[in-house]
Amino acid sequence: MSRSRFRPDRLAVVLVAAALPVALTTVPAAAEPATPVTIVVDADRPGRTIPADFLGLSFEANLMHEPWIAPGAGNVAALIANLGRAGNLRFSANQVDNTAWTPDPASPLPAWANGQRVTPDDLTRVGELARNTGWSVDLGVNLAHFDPAAAAAASAPRGTGSALPFGRCRSATNPTSTC
Repeated sequence: MSRSRFRPDRLAVVLVAAALPVALTTVPAAAEPATPVTIVVDADRPGRTIPADFLGLSFEANLMHEPWIAPGAGNVAALIANLGRAGNLRFSANQVDNTAWTPDPASPLPAWANGQRVTPDDLTRVGELARNTGWSVDLGVNLAHFDPAAAAAASAPRGTGSALPFGRCRSATNPTSTC
């Protein structure tokens, strides 16, 4: 007398074979009748225009420290510029609260930073990328760890020929000036 052994693969084939006819004969619920829609395009009143700089890319703040951000390090600047000459680069996201501003790259990091820092050289790389692509930059500032001086220093204007162009900032009293 031979004993048959349980084989899960055969059981799966049997279950699929049994379920297939049921699945193929199930009738979908009746849909409601379609309501006709009319769309009119008026060339004399085109509506609102999407701004040329509507496009944007967002990066984690700690990526500013990566060498590939530098325009000469690879093709990132060319790829971004291929998207258009007016866009916005945002460096912030979740990691901004775990990234420490360190004006002196040799200084020790706070324990909460998990090895993540932003230095003046990083801002220079981001600024070069912005100038190369023609895009503006939004820079997130770490507000999770109370250090107002570091937040102010990281976001301070850099002056003429600065490392980082803050192209989107405008002063309420002088709309033509950048922050």
